[in-house]
Amino acid sequence: MKPEVIVSSDIVKGKKLNRKFKRGLVIFILLATTVVILGLKLPYFNISKITVQNNLNIPKESIIDISKIQNGNNIFYFDSNLAKSLLLKNEYIENVSIKRILPSTINIDVDERKITYFYNDKGKYLVIGTDGVLIEKRNDIISMKLASLLGFEFSKSEVGKKLKCNENRKFDAINQIGELILNNNSNHIITKVDVSDVLNINVYFDNICVKIGSIENVKNKLNMAINILSQNALKGSKGYIDVSFEANPVFSIQK
Repeated sequence: MKPEVIVSSDIVKGKKLNRKFKRGLVIFILLATTVVILGLKLPYFNISKITVQNNLNIPKESIIDISKIQNGNNIFYFDSNLAKSLLLKNEYIENVSIKRILPSTINIDVDERKITYFYNDKGKYLVIGTDGVLIEKRNDIISMKLASLLGFEFSKSEVGKKLKCNENRKFDAINQIGELILNNNSNHIITKVDVSDVLNINVYFDNICVKIGSIENVKNKLNMAINILSQNALKGSKGYIDVSFEANPVFSIQK
C-alpha cells in the first residue's frame, strides 16, 4: 500500500500566485515596450533643428545637404553611420561626429582639412591641404587666403589624393610650413613656398625670398626672417634673406 501524499493548500496557492506574477510581468513588459516604441515615434522626437560646428570652408547648408539628414525625420531612426560616410566623401572633411540631442536636435561636428596652398594651373586653381592632399580644382580663390606652392607634379595629381612628387620629404616640409602659416600672427604673410629642392627650400613674403635651406629648425628660421622684416620695415621691398645656416642671417634688400 502506497503512502498517501498530502499537499499543503499553502503550497498550491503559492504556485498559483507565482504563475500569475510571471504572467503579469510578461504582460507588463510587453505593454511597456509597446508604449516606448510608440512614444519614440511621436512627433515630439522628430528632428526640428540641425546644428553644424567647426565648418570653415563648407557652408552649413551644404554639409546638411550632403548628410541627407532632414527635419521631420525621427531622431532615433535616421542612419548616422550613413550620414557620416557621405560627409567623409567630401575632400574638405577629414573627420566628423554626429550626435543626437534629445528631443529633436542633431549636431554635426566637422573636422576640416587645413587648407593652406594653391597652384595656378593655366587659370584653374588647385586647392591643397597642409597635408599635401589636392582638395579641389576651382575657377577662383578670391575669398581664400592661400600661399602659392611649387615643387610637385601638379599635372599628374588627382583630387582627393596626395600630390605627386619624387621626394616624400616634401610633404613633411609643406606640413610644417603650413602649420606656421596658419598660426602666423604677424603682419608679414607668406605668399609662396617652393620645395622643388628639399635641401634648398625658399619661402616668399611677397617679393622677398627667405632662403631656409632644409626644413630643420624651420620655425626659428622663419621667426628670424620675420624679425628682420619687422625691424627694418621691409614690407613691400625686394630682395632676399638667407637663414639657411647657423650664423647670423645675411640679407640683401632693394627698396
